[in-house]
Amino acid sequence: RGRGFHNKETMRCNRLIIERLNNNGSLIPMSYIITELWKNDLGVVIPTDKIVSLPAFRGSEPHYGENDNTILWIGRLVDFKFASLCSLLDFIRDNGTYHLTIVGDGDKEFLMDYVNANSIPMDRITMLGEVSYKELPRVISKYAIGYAAGTSIIEIAQQGKPVIMALQNNKTKKFKRDICGGVFYNTTKGNLGEDLCIVNEDEISTTVADAITEIEKDYRLASQKCFDYVNNEYNQEKNFGEYLKQYSFDSLKCLEINALVQDA
Repeated sequence: RGRGFHNKETMRCNRLIIERLNNNGSLIPMSYIITELWKNDLGVVIPTDKIVSLPAFRGSEPHYGENDNTILWIGRLVDFKFASLCSLLDFIRDNGTYHLTIVGDGDKEFLMDYVNANSIPMDRITMLGEVSYKELPRVISKYAIGYAAGTSIIEIAQQGKPVIMALQNNKTKKFKRDICGGVFYNTTKGNLGEDLCIVNEDEISTTVADAITEIEKDYRLASQKCFDYVNNEYNQEKNFGEYLKQYSFDSLKCLEINALVQDA
């Protein structure tokens, strides 16, 4: 029999499992935002020194270029990303020197409805659709600025491109202002666009235009900051090593999944 995730029994079981893992030191969250969510929703307090960001940076040599006013969006066209995409489209409309290329499949009808209703110039927008993972580095190399949420941020930054963090919006509504997460080098640990899980959009002041202006002031510096940030925070070798360090035998030997299920 299927049970919803928010069913009281399911929530109690989840809380018990998370508490047990946390109490024996075996719970390693991927971001500060996750620790805040679990504290607020489940009452589980996780030490911040347990956070290990997603080990997604594989190691690469950056290829710094110049700002030729081209922006690359990477991300599926899904409802929780539309607010950020709309903010970027508004910037393209209001800044005639920039061109946007969109990589990602999904709800193109919604996208075109917004473009047509808001006088977005299609002659400065290119839609590539879905691109294979193998081809992604080659595509990224052709553009000056990245704009994305999730692991696509890391894919762009590790190529030596400055990237702006798009905000995922579970309310699926357009933002009141064209906000974003800023240039990706100074955010909470492990955050890949989830700010709105713990704050209201009114608390975010940085707009897409603000982030672009910062990049324009010193393109090379912004590129280096983004590359250095993902190399330090999301490095595979470093973070997998941290997993092994925290997941010692002593912390795992007391875990018995059957006991957890029985207690639940």
